[in-house]
Parts: sequence; structure tokens; C-alpha cells
Amino acid sequence: MGRLRSQAAALVAAVVLFGVVTPLMTATPASAAVRASSAARAWGATAQQPCDPLDGSQCMLPFPDDYYTVPDPATTTGLRVSLPAAAFPAAVGGTPFNPLPWNGNDGFSPGSTILTHVPGLDLRSSHVATLSDIGDSLKTTSPVILLDTTTGQRWPTWSELDVTDHDAATQLLIVHPARNLTEGDHYVVALRNLKTSTGAAIAPAAAFADALGRGPTVRAVSSADVAHLRGDLTTLARAAVSRSGMFLAWDFTVASTKNITGPALTMRDQTFSTLGHSVGPYLVTQVVNDPPGQPDLAREVLGYFDVPSYLTGAGGALGTVLSTGTD
Repeated sequence: MGRLRSQAAALVAAVVLFGVVTPLMTATPASAAVRASSAARAWGATAQQPCDPLDGSQCMLPFPDDYYTVPDPATTTGLRVSLPAAAFPAAVGGTPFNPLPWNGNDGFSPGSTILTHVPGLDLRSSHVATLSDIGDSLKTTSPVILLDTTTGQRWPTWSELDVTDHDAATQLLIVHPARNLTEGDHYVVALRNLKTSTGAAIAPAAAFADALGRGPTVRAVSSADVAHLRGDLTTLARAAVSRSGMFLAWDFTVASTKNITGPALTMRDQTFSTLGHSVGPYLVTQVVNDPPGQPDLAREVLGYFDVPSYLTGAGGALGTVLSTGTD
């Protein structure tokens, strides 16, 4: 049950984080273009290797994660989310999830909750900032660091363990940004000096130890993965975050403002363009002056009006019903 709860939590997070973001292509800033061009296609998720090896507890961890993006010079951030269907946990009944609604976005939601699994983690022994002491997350000694690489500033966070999962093998560390992330910016997450309840240091997994140069002769990850992760470590070092005691680090990009707001603004603009200077087609069916039982209402006008429908399938039929309702 614990594994199922954690998988469900990861999936729900993915749905919530991506649900409000739909793709809209724009020009690419220079910084984003550099990041995109430097990302070798050998790095990142594929249908054959859908899971990031950094967190072997279950697929789609850590999350959010630029491992699930590909370079795309047509987007504002220079990246495009590309989640393989095989990365999603199995649904009840066995119906596979279709990643199409999320793929094509140019980053992850600014309201993202950061998820990963740390075996044996004890928040108190590790001195991790919680909801009652968010300011501690900005201290130089903080074990959880969220760095906005676009500005070079650390981001305030608070953390907790998933209280719905009591299985130590799957229980997630949940890192909450204390305020929404900046749209279009790039972030690096670093976890360091983590300890168990006995105070024992938690060693990095094989995949990340490889990036640190502590791995075995047979690599746990590809050379492209190692190169990308070492780039994150270099970025952290420039922000005075050393590799000492590092358990895990990875990066992700937040969707651009245009990607997030574009679809709604497009619908608004098209609707205004269709209306022009008129109010649009409508039909008044009844006018009631001083309606009984409503002393504060002088007149009630009932009728129908037409509005554009941007829904398809079963939702399209619902849109037709809603557009002809009374007002």
C-alpha cells in the first residue's frame, strides 16, 4: 500500500503541476538557447529508458526534473516537456496514461511541489527547515537548497515527509517552495548533509555518486547524464554550495508566462474579435420587473446568448449546453 500511495502522490503532483499549462511556442532568449543547445540528446528520458536513474525508488522521481524535457528552440525557455508514457505509474484497471496533455509545455508549473525519496531521512536530525521555520532554508547551512540560477538567488522552502505513506522504502520527501516559482526561470535543487534518526549520514545513491566522481568502474548512468549533473554541481559551487555531504542535486525549468497564460489570452482575444463592438447574438425570453421575493432586484431578464466553445468531445457538448443557458 505504501508504494501505491507514493506512486499516486507522484502522479497527482504531475497532474496538478501540469494541468494549468498548455503549449504555446515563442522566440527563445539567448540564455535558454544556450541551455538547450548544450543539452545532448543522449541525456534525458526516452521510451526505452523512461526513468531518471538519480532516484531508483520509483519512476518520475525526482520531480520536477529537466530529465523529462528535450531542447526546443521554438519555445520561450528553449525546452519542451517530453514525458514517456512508460514513466507514469499504472492506473487502476490498467489503462495507460497519455502524456500528451502535459508534453509540449516549455517547463513545469510555478506551483510545483518538489518530490524525491531519501532512504532513512529524519528531518529533525538533518535540521531541515519545516513550516514553522521557513527562514532557516535560506541559511548557508541549510541541507535543502533551491537555487534560482537565472537570478542567482536562493528560494525559501519548507519540507515534510509524506504522512500518508508509512513505508520507509517509498516515503517521499516533499519540498514546498514558500512562494510560487518565477515563470521561465531555471532552478537547481540540492540536498546535502542528510541524516537518519541516529545521526548517521545518508550516502548518495550510485547514480549520483557517479556524478560526484565516487562511483564504481562500471557507471550507473551515462556519460551524458554525468556531464549534465556536474554542470548543476558547478552552478551550485558558484553559489557557494560545495559538494561536501551532497546527497542529490538536479535541475528543472519553470514554464514561461506566455506558455501558461497564452491559451486563455488567445480565447479572450478571439472572443473580443468576434464580438467587435456588439454584444453578440442573444434572445430575451422574459422580463420581470420587481420580481417577488427579491426586494433588492429591480428587474430580472431571462434569455439565451451564444458564446464560443473551445471544448471538444464530451466537453464540447457540455459547452453547447452552457452557452445557451439563462442569465
